[in-house]
Amino acid sequence: MTDYNIYDAKNVLESLKDNIYGIKKIPHYEEKANERDVDFNIVNSKLVDEIPVGIQKTLYHSERFELIYEYNKKEDLYIIINILNNNEIDILTIIKKNSNRRRH
Repeated sequence: MTDYNIYDAKNVLESLKDNIYGIKKIPHYEEKANERDVDFNIVNSKLVDEIPVGIQKTLYHSERFELIYEYNKKEDLYIIINILNNNEIDILTIIKKNSNRRRH
């Protein structure tokens, strides 16, 4: 298992611009996206076209990252990914959180 760092995560995200088929969805993501009313096209657009306002490596997982994107004026969209290799990711889940947490 590769121990990815934030720079690696940034490079993998940049590679997705040329490889949209590198974005994989696991069943848990599908379930949560449905519950939280977030369309995959929005998530895909965030991953491919936008720069996250925050990237955090998760504890205990060398290939898992929490990407934070502005969603609307009140909420941020957290996209939790697992890096599979240099040009593929799994989307594990998404979470909407109040953006005030980040703005302090």
